[in-house]
Amino acid sequence: MTRSSTISTLPYARLLAALALLALTGCGKQEPAPQNAKPEAAKPEAAKPEAAKPEAAKPEAAKPEAAKPEAAKPEAAKPAAAAPKVDDKAADKALAPQDSAGKPALTGKGTGALADVQVSLRFDPANPKVGQLFRVTTVVTRAGKPQPLTGFGADSTMPAHGHGMMTKPAHKGLGPGVFLSEGFKLHMHGKWVFEVKGNIDGKPLEVKMPWSQPPEAL
Repeated sequence: MTRSSTISTLPYARLLAALALLALTGCGKQEPAPQNAKPEAAKPEAAKPEAAKPEAAKPEAAKPEAAKPEAAKPEAAKPAAAAPKVDDKAADKALAPQDSAGKPALTGKGTGALADVQVSLRFDPANPKVGQLFRVTTVVTRAGKPQPLTGFGADSTMPAHGHGMMTKPAHKGLGPGVFLSEGFKLHMHGKWVFEVKGNIDGKPLEVKMPWSQPPEAL
């Protein structure tokens, strides 16, 4: 090769060497990121499940207290039955002497050991009619004084017909030896018998007194 050709090719060879060197040095450089690349959005952190809060204990409803049985109250002692009141005026009137207009309707005497006991009956009204209700006051005396007796009873019957009254009289004491009977009623005319019973000093008293009922009715 001639010297002239060597000189002509020398710049070209240097150019190639420079290009090669440039290429080698360019490989180690990092290419800049493109400007239009959008930054990657941060991913939201996954929500951690919230720990379950312990449920507050509900207050237990107060149970109604069972009603306690009320203690039985001791029953107050009942006062003793009051003794029947004595109608002093009625007793005095029954024992007072009677005139002809107010004389007893019926009188009778006891028998045996009680032969000295006298029984008298007074009617109110004095002359009851057939079917009319009337009251009877019985007075029992002994030697002219009121004679107490127990188990008093008074009634009226018609022995010939085998029956008594259709009513049952109620009796109450007005004083010693004096009794009031309400509810007498002679439902037919004819012969009736009034009877008084009781006990005096443990001895039975039984006095029967006949009565003729007139036919006059209400």
